[in-house]
Amino acid sequence: ATPTITKTAAAATYSGGVWQLSYTVTVTNGSTIPLSYTASDTPPAALPTGVTLSTPWAVAGPAALNGGTATLVPNWTGGDFATGTLPAGKAHVYTVTAAVKIAAGTNLDLLRCTSGEGRTGIWNEASVTNGLGHHDAEDCTPFTFAPVTVAKSTTQVQQLTDGNWQIDYQITVTNGGTVPAPYTLVDTPKPDTSFDIVSQGWVGATPGDEVAPVGTPVVWNYRVVVKAKSGDAFNEKTATTCSEAQDGKSGSGGFYNTVTATYLGGTVSADSCGVPVKPSVVKTGAAVQDPATGLWTVTYTVTVRNDDPAKIALAYTLGDIAASVPAGAQQGGWTVNPATITGGKPADTATADGAWAGSGALGAGYITPGATHTYTVSATYKVLASADPDALTCQEEGPGGLSNSATVTNGIGQTTDDACVTIPVPKVTISKTVTSTALQDDGRWKITYDV
Repeated sequence: ATPTITKTAAAATYSGGVWQLSYTVTVTNGSTIPLSYTASDTPPAALPTGVTLSTPWAVAGPAALNGGTATLVPNWTGGDFATGTLPAGKAHVYTVTAAVKIAAGTNLDLLRCTSGEGRTGIWNEASVTNGLGHHDAEDCTPFTFAPVTVAKSTTQVQQLTDGNWQIDYQITVTNGGTVPAPYTLVDTPKPDTSFDIVSQGWVGATPGDEVAPVGTPVVWNYRVVVKAKSGDAFNEKTATTCSEAQDGKSGSGGFYNTVTATYLGGTVSADSCGVPVKPSVVKTGAAVQDPATGLWTVTYTVTVRNDDPAKIALAYTLGDIAASVPAGAQQGGWTVNPATITGGKPADTATADGAWAGSGALGAGYITPGATHTYTVSATYKVLASADPDALTCQEEGPGGLSNSATVTNGIGQTTDDACVTIPVPKVTISKTVTSTALQDDGRWKITYDV
């Protein structure tokens, strides 16, 4: 009589970054007499591509001696693992275990149990003998894998006080199966070529070899800081417009960004894109005459606004250029008043350049959504008797009047507004009439004129 052996593989379980493998090996004496035995187990010589041994193969048992004896082979790594004796009708149960790592992206077909030539899966063989004969058994570990989905959104776009742009993205990984799903994440910023990446990285935890639990989405956060290029290297159209991915081509423009999750079974990607905005500027002007001196004070009011629906705080610079003084007028020096902030928040700043003298930088600031920053400049003018009224009058086309142009930019293009002020020069006419004539006693005539 000879003993028999059976082998049963449990479904692989995932924990702590590794998959646990477990096989139950049962040696049975089905005869009516006591039998001795030597049991052996042969782990696979090579694991499927992408699978590596994390914890070496080990054997434990038997769970109960059942009236027999059993001795485990010390430092077992394969081959004979135990010797023992079994009474008639009794069995010894052993457990063979190991742990493996499976790389994300591994071909799952290599882990599916198939038989025959070129079989796949992680198979384990066992045999028992008592010197008179032997009996063999084998089994393959079943794996269950879960699909992963990934979603991405742009949670915030903001311009920092140094003019750079900070974009925050949120990535959500969801397990679509019934077992934990290992995965890795790679985030790839692809902003428009109008921007240089200053920094990028995960906010908070950095994903490594992760596991998506069943029923609970996992949220990650990624941040990118970029700087707008200047001159011809900046394309306002593509910098402020997002193009969606389609027909296998990646999206582009703005602050485009992709993320890819690799899991056991494939890869999935998601994208998101934010865009920058810019402030606006409004310019008005007025002229007031001092009746006592006859001098005119021309005042220009420059208002920087942040009304974009995106509600992004913006860092800006403001330039202002006054036209040359028309012939027949003399200008005094420019006066620059401190900037005022309306509807702002503590983060708002607005600084006027008191040295502004008719051209160049007038001010700079940081403006929050809904706020207005107001800059005021003024100069006095003396109108000479030789002044041409047309030269001091604003014209629909061509020169005339006291014109002034303001331009605001935050690195994303620029916005300009103009204002022209007319100094009214009354036209002087002269008429003369004789109101009376009279002959004097001395023979001379007295003529009276109205002028």
